[in-house]
Amino acid sequence: MRRIIMMGECALDIVFPPTQNNYPLSTLSNLRATPGGRILNAAALLGTLHEGVSYVSEAARDRIGDMIVSFLQANNVNVGSIDRYVDGDTPANLFFPIDEDHLTESIMIYRRYPEECFDVKWPDVDEDDIVVFGSYFAIDPRVRPRLQELLKHIIDRKALIVYVPGFLSRQVPRVTRVMPALLENLEISDLIVTRTRDLRKIFEDEDPQRVYDEHIKFYCRSMVNIDNATRKMCFYHDDSVISTPISRPPISLMWNAGALAGIISSLIDLGITRKKLKELDHATLSDIITEANSMADNAVDKARVDHL
Repeated sequence: MRRIIMMGECALDIVFPPTQNNYPLSTLSNLRATPGGRILNAAALLGTLHEGVSYVSEAARDRIGDMIVSFLQANNVNVGSIDRYVDGDTPANLFFPIDEDHLTESIMIYRRYPEECFDVKWPDVDEDDIVVFGSYFAIDPRVRPRLQELLKHIIDRKALIVYVPGFLSRQVPRVTRVMPALLENLEISDLIVTRTRDLRKIFEDEDPQRVYDEHIKFYCRSMVNIDNATRKMCFYHDDSVISTPISRPPISLMWNAGALAGIISSLIDLGITRKKLKELDHATLSDIITEANSMADNAVDKARVDHL
């Protein structure tokens, strides 16, 4: 059995109603709170489909931390590698939308960590297990030294590594400061899963093909990109490009989490190892993104609460 190890942040997302500035505080009863982040929610989705799914992260021993850890456990995810620190709070993100069609207008981020951080128990990793890491967690200077030690161990164990770059603008005002860490992450990865809006933040370019050719391909030969404008999911592999149309706007948290989970699940279902990933044919590339698209739609349909 191949393990799936997901590494990312534990956070709670709180979404305010779009018209909260124009109504009495009683309307705030419409607040929505949900475990945040693509990687965390993808882990929960994968836990319902596959055995051996683990989440590597950190969370305070507070009510929010308890809620997120319980959420993962309820979805059959092993939480033995989540560091439960005492002196601090589990992160929370507050979203203030303009309206129902513009859900990412303003975000406030609350964090309070102890001096000693990310003191996690390393998960068991064997050859061709799948390790997924990304978001700001993967470039955070506070976490990165210990994360690099774990990633070096994962590389030595010959796991298949998937990198999911992306971060909020408030987290990285100047991308040049984190570019060395981003490039290091690209270099150690076997597959990159991106969104065009993240490529724009990192490389200041909205053309996924050009970004792949000029910035990604040198480090990593395989990239799946989700493009909101063209409503397509594309797999770039050497000189091959396979795309599939997306049936609904790929803007929601659960859609993106479902797409990521679908990509990882397809690697398991199709028996794609690190060696096979380097030799993918067109049919297999198509199968991967077709399964990802289908799981993304299913994730949205099943989600009781969703947001960007």
